[in-house]
Amino acid sequence: MNPPEDAERDIFDRRLIGIRRARAERRASRSFLLERVADDAVERICDINRQFDQCLITGLPMVREMVVSGLPDNKRPARIDEISNTGDPEAPLKHYDLVVSLLSLHAVNSMFETLTHIRKILKPDGHFIGALFGGETLNELRRACYALDNIRLGGVTPRVYPFANHLQMAPLLQNAGFALPVIDRDRVSVSYAGMKTLVNDLRDLGETNSLAMRDRRYLGRNYLAGFEALASEDKFGTTFDIFWMTGWAPHESQQKPLEPGSAQVSLARIFKANS
Repeated sequence: MNPPEDAERDIFDRRLIGIRRARAERRASRSFLLERVADDAVERICDINRQFDQCLITGLPMVREMVVSGLPDNKRPARIDEISNTGDPEAPLKHYDLVVSLLSLHAVNSMFETLTHIRKILKPDGHFIGALFGGETLNELRRACYALDNIRLGGVTPRVYPFANHLQMAPLLQNAGFALPVIDRDRVSVSYAGMKTLVNDLRDLGETNSLAMRDRRYLGRNYLAGFEALASEDKFGTTFDIFWMTGWAPHESQQKPLEPGSAQVSLARIFKANS
């Protein structure tokens, strides 16, 4: 039996994402979220007790530049390649010992395939650091759009991305072949002066609606004005959950969990000794 047509449909319009990202590059705005991600990425690289040689950084030029300029000389890799591509970076297999992906993984059509590709271009014992939006990101905007669409259109239409949560991300890293996977979250709560300010920030990030199933009707100024009418306060609060994924390309030198039954001392003996 063939799968239903909807099962093969892409979630994201990758062509439109490329257009949005190119516009964000031309805007070249120094977003506070990009600064936050760049600072965190630099700190994470510096915390690793290793000198990396070949590094690949993906993401908007602004955030890439902030990471490269923020690295101290003793932590800067000998070679750093930079690309804006939000999909699978083209590179020889087992080429890099560090890959850093900044705010792009949440908008790929198959995170598993992209993570698997990243793992394959890493050298054995190479390190991966990835930042992406997830969890409760823009939930307040999602609910506001649902309410406004119900009033104006008589139903809802997708306007905000579906985001993965930490319970989905950890298995994705493991299934993509990464060793020692770790997921952590940085929650940022922002109070905007109005909806227009939020939309401008999303444009600076290249993160306005690029869903394949989006409503293509022009919204116009009246739609944004509708948010102001619905708002109970002058400001609009929203959440950004920035998730950090880290993992290593497998290598025989890495610490491995003990096999079941291989412990030398049983828990029962420990509890008995402490009773």
